[in-house]
Amino acid sequence: MRIRCFAVALALVGLGTSAGARADEIKLRAASAFHVDTIFGRLFADFAKHVNETGKGLVQFDFVRGPEAMPPFELGNALKTGVVDIANIPPNYYERLMPLATATAFQTIDPEEQRRNGAYAFIAERVRAQMNAHYLANYGHGIPFHLYLRRKLDALDLKGRKIRVPPGLDEFVREFGGTIVQMPPGDVFPALERGVIDGYAWPLWGILDLGWGSVTKYRVDPGWTNVSIHILVNLERWNALSPQQREFLDQAGIWFERYAARLIVERGAEERRKQAAAGIETITLTGSAQEKYIGVIYESGWKSIIRRSPADGPRLRELLTKK
Repeated sequence: MRIRCFAVALALVGLGTSAGARADEIKLRAASAFHVDTIFGRLFADFAKHVNETGKGLVQFDFVRGPEAMPPFELGNALKTGVVDIANIPPNYYERLMPLATATAFQTIDPEEQRRNGAYAFIAERVRAQMNAHYLANYGHGIPFHLYLRRKLDALDLKGRKIRVPPGLDEFVREFGGTIVQMPPGDVFPALERGVIDGYAWPLWGILDLGWGSVTKYRVDPGWTNVSIHILVNLERWNALSPQQREFLDQAGIWFERYAARLIVERGAEERRKQAAAGIETITLTGSAQEKYIGVIYESGWKSIIRRSPADGPRLRELLTKK
């Protein structure tokens, strides 16, 4: 029902397209899994701005907003079925449709290297077959995930703790004895406030944008894995574009991966300073405890991916991780 209502809203957006647009210019309906006033929502807005500024006469985005228009876990299906043309979405948000999708959350090489070593082409083929989509970009490499808590962690033991974890990134919580809770980001603040959950996994970026700083007391360091957010284009819409339009969007995707990579280098220290200023203390694991923590996260993650995608999982692990 939510997707059908969203489709009606998008049709109304389409009716508002300027009559003065050139006949060869196409407008694509773009939606994001993130609120536009959060860091990942703003990044996608930067991409939309770049496309609209440099693609005049070729391609323009009608930027439909984020979760306020559609629940984020429904966005993958909306993209696959053509309700939206472009989706800015973490792969674990559409892993039910493509079990291999979450693999890029465990990447240890950057998107530029993935385009050189065959990982990008490998994933693009699966996205095309399983998501009815073109794989345009993968950004976020270099932003670590962290475990955030309401109460201090004295050992690698999550027994009795309920942790909100995105789909596909949950195996380590079980390994350390915790209970997994899955909910949309919009439900995290009240769940923390009421003690429904004891913590959550989230990237270094964004928790203060979401207002979670006041109910978060600790961040566990070091961070683990790398953020991965995909930009996908519905395949029917992609195939209807001219070769020039497709080339323009492919180049825009590469531009955006590099643009995001530059920002990531600049912002890491700033985010840590802001969290400290908000009163979030750091629990730093060292030595064997750190080695065990990171090892369990990666091994349990890849074990889950290979179990769900035994044909492709091992090969993708080779392509996405440093030897």
